[in-house]
Amino acid sequence: MGIGDWGLGLGIGDWAQSPIPNPQSPIPNPQKFISNKLNLLNIFYFNQLKLKRIKIMSNLDEYDFLFKLIIVGDSNVGKTNIMSKYIHNQFNQHSKSTIGVEFGTKIVNIDNKKIKAQIWDTAGQERYKSITSAYYKGAKGALIVYDITNKFSFDSVDKWVQDLNSYGDKNITLLLVGNKSDLEEKRQITKENGEEKAKSFNLGFIETSACSGDNIDQAFVIMLKEVLKKYIDENDINNDEFEASGGKNLELNKKDNNRKKKRCC
Repeated sequence: MGIGDWGLGLGIGDWAQSPIPNPQSPIPNPQKFISNKLNLLNIFYFNQLKLKRIKIMSNLDEYDFLFKLIIVGDSNVGKTNIMSKYIHNQFNQHSKSTIGVEFGTKIVNIDNKKIKAQIWDTAGQERYKSITSAYYKGAKGALIVYDITNKFSFDSVDKWVQDLNSYGDKNITLLLVGNKSDLEEKRQITKENGEEKAKSFNLGFIETSACSGDNIDQAFVIMLKEVLKKYIDENDINNDEFEASGGKNLELNKKDNNRKKKRCC
């Protein structure tokens, strides 16, 4: 059957001026037929995009563990840019001081487990202390940040450790972070100074650069690995149990088991 038999033999001008159905064609009105087909294709394409979007959002929400982390330190040491670089791979040279707290999340794979890191960037100014200290509660880990070009921010590390011990959870994991390692020519605090300070408080230590991205991911990997290890040890979770449960509602199951044990005693 030729194209003319389908009623499509008209030129564009003829089609526009006289859309007369071809009685010999199996399709009485080819224009309407094509229009309907195009509409169906558009609907199908739109639905496929919608399903894809739903699937992506669903995948983003799937994780095995949720851990709250906080970033503390004096104002202008680069806390906001550390969080922004880690979550969005963005750095703002003219970033302003945080007012109160800022918040972000990222899902990462640590030791074959999907971890959702809930990260809180706290203000460094003393006037916000009453607000920010309230966010310490429930945090499993804290990055204590100082600026390697600012001795005062390094001296303040003692105060931040004391605050975390006072307001934070008992088993919170702490990591000392010397930021702005890209500004070597302006350095006031040597790497050895940072290592000695960390050792005196029994903390982990790393130097980073939010500007270049150097060691930013590694800092959070170190933190999350230690947090995960502590959590698994404290809750007596083994890999076989984790795999059997699929990692879902594992914490809830543990709590239920503890309640049952208490009722039996």
